[in-house]
Amino acid sequence: DNRERGPVRVRDALKYSLNIPVSKAQQMIGTAQVVAMAERLGLEFDPAHNGEHAVPSLTLGTLGIHQIDLAGAYGTIANDGRLMEPYLIERIEDSSGNVIYDHATDAGDGEQVLSAASAYLVTDILADNTDPAANSLWGPRFQLLTDDGRRPATLKTGTTNDFRDLQAYGYLAGNPDDPDDPTGAIVTGVWVGNSDFSAIQDVFAADGPTFIWHDYMVEVAARNELPVYDFRRPDGVTEIT
Repeated sequence: DNRERGPVRVRDALKYSLNIPVSKAQQMIGTAQVVAMAERLGLEFDPAHNGEHAVPSLTLGTLGIHQIDLAGAYGTIANDGRLMEPYLIERIEDSSGNVIYDHATDAGDGEQVLSAASAYLVTDILADNTDPAANSLWGPRFQLLTDDGRRPATLKTGTTNDFRDLQAYGYLAGNPDDPDDPTGAIVTGVWVGNSDFSAIQDVFAADGPTFIWHDYMVEVAARNELPVYDFRRPDGVTEIT
């Protein structure tokens, strides 16, 4: 946006989608390390890239991935860093009613790919985007209001190069007192784009899919009477001034 902000905190860089800090962080960490982390989170890159994933523009939206994989990655962060593979088939029975497969019992326990403390730090930052007190730009527009007040939720937008893909992802917390209770925990991803891969005319993600995401989350929470939970802070996180 042609503005000079000087040094910024990681929190603000991620929250406000500042590209320069993200690109610099990628170079400092090492692009190969960023690719490795993305793959641990379950992302599979478009085969059309011919395995050339370690590009300087990686973190700015220049490589193709599946949206369900990205939803799974956000789910991993929401799930204290434990990756549960996304799935489409819940249950299979034969013609006699015998259960051939039941995801509830046959699926694995997932894999811890990120520490719970690290996952929480990302959650805590992205939760600012639905909090008017923490983000004066997005908070008032995208807060999830209930009769009892604001529902804590994370939100992150994404705009790929040439404005071909606009995305909004975010999640609600499950029961903080019982990590095995999935009530209320939900991850939602919204994609907006043209089916012929043509560019959208200068519309950012904050101007399109984010409103769809917001209205859907409000409605699904209300219809299912989801309890309002805040995100559980795990051990290993220290707050200082």
